[in-house]
Amino acid sequence: AKGHLVRELDALGGEMGRAIDDVLIQSRMLNTGKGPAVHSLRAQADKKEYQRRMRRAVDDCERLDLRQAEIRQIFVENGHVTGVETTTGSKVGCRAAIVCTGVYLKSRIIIGECSWNGGPQGLLAANALTENLMDLGFSIRRFKTGTPARIDARTIDFSRMEPQDGAALLEALRLTAPKPLFQLACTAAEDGGFGVSRAALQAVSAEEKNRAYLEKLRCYATAPRGPLGDRALVRELYGGKIALTATRLDRVSTCRMSHFLQYGLKAKAVRPARFGAPEIGTFLHYVVEHSIPELCKDETVKPEALAAKYVNEYLETYMPRGQTEARHAALFRQAGRLACRVVKNVWEEIQAGDFRPVCFELDFSKKGDLPPLELQEGSVTLTVGGKVDRVDGYVRGDTLYLKVVDYKTGTKQFHLSDLLYGLNLQMFLYLMMLTRADRDRVLAVCGRQARNIVPCGALYIPAKDPFAAVRPGEDHAAVQKVLDKELRRIGLVLDDGDLLETMEHGGTFRFLPVERRKQGGFTATSCVASAAQMGRLLRKTETTLRRIARDIAGGDIEATPYRTGRDDTPCRFCDFREACHFDPTLKKDKLRFLPVESPARVHEILEQEEQQEEVRT
Repeated sequence: AKGHLVRELDALGGEMGRAIDDVLIQSRMLNTGKGPAVHSLRAQADKKEYQRRMRRAVDDCERLDLRQAEIRQIFVENGHVTGVETTTGSKVGCRAAIVCTGVYLKSRIIIGECSWNGGPQGLLAANALTENLMDLGFSIRRFKTGTPARIDARTIDFSRMEPQDGAALLEALRLTAPKPLFQLACTAAEDGGFGVSRAALQAVSAEEKNRAYLEKLRCYATAPRGPLGDRALVRELYGGKIALTATRLDRVSTCRMSHFLQYGLKAKAVRPARFGAPEIGTFLHYVVEHSIPELCKDETVKPEALAAKYVNEYLETYMPRGQTEARHAALFRQAGRLACRVVKNVWEEIQAGDFRPVCFELDFSKKGDLPPLELQEGSVTLTVGGKVDRVDGYVRGDTLYLKVVDYKTGTKQFHLSDLLYGLNLQMFLYLMMLTRADRDRVLAVCGRQARNIVPCGALYIPAKDPFAAVRPGEDHAAVQKVLDKELRRIGLVLDDGDLLETMEHGGTFRFLPVERRKQGGFTATSCVASAAQMGRLLRKTETTLRRIARDIAGGDIEATPYRTGRDDTPCRFCDFREACHFDPTLKKDKLRFLPVESPARVHEILEQEEQQEEVRT
């Protein structure tokens, strides 16, 4: 029966048949001595490889988030599922819950006369969920699986046994239907394939009408996407001067093809009207960037009250009454409460030290506060502009120390090693632009007097509402410590102890990503860098800008997405994946693996690169 179900799933576009074909050891058609109605194709597969193959499929599935936890309760209101709760107390809202219980509902292990509560392979039985399902009116019955004992291969004399070979290869195809058969043949068009795909290719190629199409597939599978050979066409697409922003730089480093489609061909995705993460980010930026400057002028105002004022102002301006769905209005009200908490947290950080905001929404552009950065790379002129959410400054002696601050509303992580790959350059790009701009003009914009300007930090402020798992009766101070850890800034600061004290007083840091050792110095997890290391990071940023300028001017439009150690790729969220057709099963399409390096290793690599460059020059 299982073979029939797998084929039905495959006909509906399911993954199970594809996965079993990929890890197949052999297959046999069972019950051949009886009528065709009871014939069943059974496959033998590598169990661990099958698990890995299906896990990759789930991880790569669009709009699907994977969370591992034991569910103990399903919430139902007025006959409709509204959410689930895990054994750790986390609650997830939903409109439907698909329960795949396996053999875990109040399961028992029975070996001879011994028995105990538990699931397969040492896992726990789902007792709490069983009780919840019974409370919801479901009938629960116990079935016996009768799993046979496993035999140690070392105790068997295989020479005295009769082998059972697998069936013919073509019988292992997912379906005999033309569409799956042709799909398998296409996967083998590049190099002839192997196993099941090769058999499918042979079967499809037997028909004359398919051969020309398969030949085109072979050409497609091996032909590169670029580069654009006509330099005049490149200039027409991007202009005489290549203008970049931090967002666009990140796009180039993520994937050349994606950058070409968005900024070269000006392709745009059709997006439904919604209130998601980008819209929440815009809303939070509006509230914070209006509230904090006003608080700096009048410190007697309560930050929550001021934030609420701008929340209402935004809603009245962009969401007029009577023209907004109730659901969207409720989401904005929820985001408004978050905005008030973010403003309060940001204001507490500013008051905790001597650094003060000197610029808000600092604009690097021809008509902005400071001119864009301009670099000449051979015959290519590169201009880089953008806006900094906030710049904080502090004058010590004759030196103005500057740190750039950005409000981070997404879930994207930052690692210092991203700079090695040209990713997440934003904050270091802004620091470099401040140091490269005319000193007098920077001082005028910042409203400070000094002889020197020194970059001392680049920080992201997590604009989120953290959760803390606490025990009953736990004191408020312990809970606040957990919450503060979640809201600690992300980025890098100079390892100057006196300077850090001016950023945040008190010795122990609530906001800065820094921890002191009892015996002196900073812990290994502290995000600090020496002045020399900070300088190398900024020079690496400039080197990356020049390389990107050469790549764009050279017409590089190859699809070059990457994956991290978690097998996460930007292709999952790319608007242009249907136009790009990136396929990692083809030899020409390979994901770049970008390992996350420790900060110490990053500084070591950058130092080695500069030493090698000195030797070459």
